[in-house]
Amino acid sequence: MHLEQQAAPRPRDLRWVIFLLTGGGSSNESIVSDGLGSQGSSNTFFINWMKEWSRKVAIAKALDGIRQEIADSADRTKLDRAEFSIARRGQRLDPAINRSEIEKAILPIDVFPRCVLVLTVLEGLPFEDTALLLGAGEELTKKGYAVGLQEFTNQLVRMQAGPSWRPGSAIAA
Repeated sequence: MHLEQQAAPRPRDLRWVIFLLTGGGSSNESIVSDGLGSQGSSNTFFINWMKEWSRKVAIAKALDGIRQEIADSADRTKLDRAEFSIARRGQRLDPAINRSEIEKAILPIDVFPRCVLVLTVLEGLPFEDTALLLGAGEELTKKGYAVGLQEFTNQLVRMQAGPSWRPGSAIAA
């Protein structure tokens, strides 16, 4: 599977991004509504800037709702043996992967690495901004990315291989 950096999802995808970040928390609709608010200016630059700002505010609100879960998960991630050794630039999700498959592969991932993966890959945020949003250091954020990407890939392999796949077993080509 080839994972590449995608452009930031369009505003109508904000609900999906927040769903993936929070694992489907119930207050997502009000967060999204607040984040997408109406922009009444005719200045295109200002409208686009406001949309991006509103989007980031909505994401920050969603993350605030799961702040303790993120902190607990970050502590678990610190203990993980994964190392950040994956070249991040120029990566993209394979277009053959649909939303349902992405959800099934991302949602089982522990909260911190899942949020790092969603923010860096789907939102296209740099590690510095992701670390700030998650209240973590940049090195831990990179480790969360490595853990999340590894688990995401493993989930996709399991889904493609079917129910008989077990870790360490070969997949017939």
